[in-house]
Amino acid sequence: MVDIPYTHPQNQLLTLLPARSRRRLFAELESVSLPKDYRIASRGQILDDVYFLNSGIISVQVPSAKSSTFAVGMIGYEGLAPWALTYPTACSAFDMVMHLPGDGFRMKLSNFLSAVEEDSVVADVVRRFSLAFQIQMAYAAQSNAVDMIDVRLARWLLMCRDRVWHNEIKVTHENLGQILALRRPSITTAFHSLEEKHLVHASRGIVTIRDRRALKDFAQQSYGAPEREYFSLFNDYLVGEGERFSSEHQPSTFRRSARKGDVGGA
Repeated sequence: MVDIPYTHPQNQLLTLLPARSRRRLFAELESVSLPKDYRIASRGQILDDVYFLNSGIISVQVPSAKSSTFAVGMIGYEGLAPWALTYPTACSAFDMVMHLPGDGFRMKLSNFLSAVEEDSVVADVVRRFSLAFQIQMAYAAQSNAVDMIDVRLARWLLMCRDRVWHNEIKVTHENLGQILALRRPSITTAFHSLEEKHLVHASRGIVTIRDRRALKDFAQQSYGAPEREYFSLFNDYLVGEGERFSSEHQPSTFRRSARKGDVGGA
């Protein structure tokens, strides 16, 4: 049993659950610290646990010919990993590694699957997030195929900012090259492009977003659609907790609670 009140989780999915469902999960959850490079899951190995992040970012990766791995998605406090309903002896199709350190909750997969089977609300929330993450991966594939490198970098920075809740992101050019399957000189050139436009500032392993709204405009269609789909998918759960989110709502970040007033600004 975790040592914090079950009524006040920071993870978005746990927040959206009714108290009865949260109580059911928190009876099995344990608090965990998740340092950088902590391995949530390994490709081809049996899944043992499910993780609900409160902070930090999981990088979801596949093998790449250009680098050892290539990121196809990211998960923060808005979701869970693994993100799809599975079975007790399932193997992971992806490597899932903590790209930015954080903390969260861990639960044995077998116990989680029992909760999903017994509680239709938990099952519904998991299915909705699974769809939201599939949409994120689809747009990532599109961006990787057609966008210029500086646009891909802008998209990645915006997505990170949504999940770390502030404008400073700890990441090196080398890390980004591995994540985006790009050579370091290409990353450096892309950063110079963004810095010349006064969108970001990169120094000693820290990237500072100077103008989020302008960076979002620069990213154009590569960023925003999956974020709107996330809100649309969970719209029903937001009703009664605050104002209804419509598909026209332009979220500047994911929400830390179910109240519309908690949405962060640019």
